[in-house]
Amino acid sequence: MRLHLTIFFILFYFISFSQITSSSIRGIINIQSGQPPENVTVQALHVPTGSVYSTVSQKEGVYNLPNLRSDGPYTITFTAAGFANETVEDIQIQLGNFFALNITLQLNVESLSEIIVSTPPELTFSNPQNTPWQYDPILSRAQGLLTLRDTW
Repeated sequence: MRLHLTIFFILFYFISFSQITSSSIRGIINIQSGQPPENVTVQALHVPTGSVYSTVSQKEGVYNLPNLRSDGPYTITFTAAGFANETVEDIQIQLGNFFALNITLQLNVESLSEIIVSTPPELTFSNPQNTPWQYDPILSRAQGLLTLRDTW
């Protein structure tokens, strides 16, 4: 009996100190056509401290900003290529709960006409011996550009 009481008080002690100290903001991002966009950057700015929390939306437009301070206010900004930035201000979240924020992004045709991806002319990818390539990140950082070397 004494052992049972000891175990009970030990468990009660740990349970009483395990409290939730954060909250989260989550939701679904859509566009005008109703389809969810991918890779939308969601940033939450905690206005009193200047802390910035960031995430990227998943395939179905779902995003989640976990482990946020429970006091506010927060300013939430949604950014994606080809869409107008959306900002929602004065978001207050409660301790241990999540705040649901669904949003629809508006297409911004004037801001994006094309995206060009190019490599500098110094960067060549020749492989005269037809051997497999291996990326060397340490050498790449040291030279400041992508470096490929042969593997044997």
